[in-house]
Amino acid sequence: MMLTVMDICKNKHVKHQLGVGCMMSYKTLRGLPNKWTDAFPKIDEYPKIFLDKPGLFNVLHYADYNRDSSASDYVDAVLLCGPNLHAVQFDMIWPDPSHLEYLVYRGTHVRKPLKVILQVGSRAMAEVGDDPVKVCEKLSWYYHSDSIDYVLLDKSMGAGIGMDSALLLTYIYEIKKRLPSLSIVVAGGLGPTTMHLAEPIIREFPDISIDAQGQMRTSASALLPIEWDRASKYIRRANILFAKYKKN
Repeated sequence: MMLTVMDICKNKHVKHQLGVGCMMSYKTLRGLPNKWTDAFPKIDEYPKIFLDKPGLFNVLHYADYNRDSSASDYVDAVLLCGPNLHAVQFDMIWPDPSHLEYLVYRGTHVRKPLKVILQVGSRAMAEVGDDPVKVCEKLSWYYHSDSIDYVLLDKSMGAGIGMDSALLLTYIYEIKKRLPSLSIVVAGGLGPTTMHLAEPIIREFPDISIDAQGQMRTSASALLPIEWDRASKYIRRANILFAKYKKN
């Protein structure tokens, strides 16, 4: 299936890479039982998943909404992923910026530099009153210490709930104004039949990145395996949409 997906991504009109995301949590890292045990890969499987192929952007999605992790946990998680990892996405609620700085520092010494993606989900937004200005103030802690490269705006948080593009645009405008070099990713119910949800955002910001999880299954349950036919259709339709609005 990987070669099929790679072929889909060879669209000369689209400059985006294909993000290959693989989940891990603090509990799975430390061998603690949890509901995701059977859904996430085994610890020794990550290097086999992250392939060295042109056009791929390999991302470890590290989840810890209880804030149990330390900076050393992040480093351990990265080292388990092998040599082909490109980025770490933190699915957390405002993690300690110094911990991300430590990971970035260690990354330059133990392996090639990593990109860091910070998820700002519904709970993170709620902590600052769902206020785009306050979200930017929080993001500035990370931005000015060079500890993040991307922010993921994701109210769905893997549940397959359709995005409100008008609402997300209010956050995007504020980030572009206050933190201009911070790259932006949007998510929320995107899949093979719902790319229209992102069209108002892609039309205005064709260099933006998108993320999909729940809608890669008919059930929208992240506990079940990805349905690769749905993933293939999603990638094709995303390519068409980005090509439609690509910058001259």
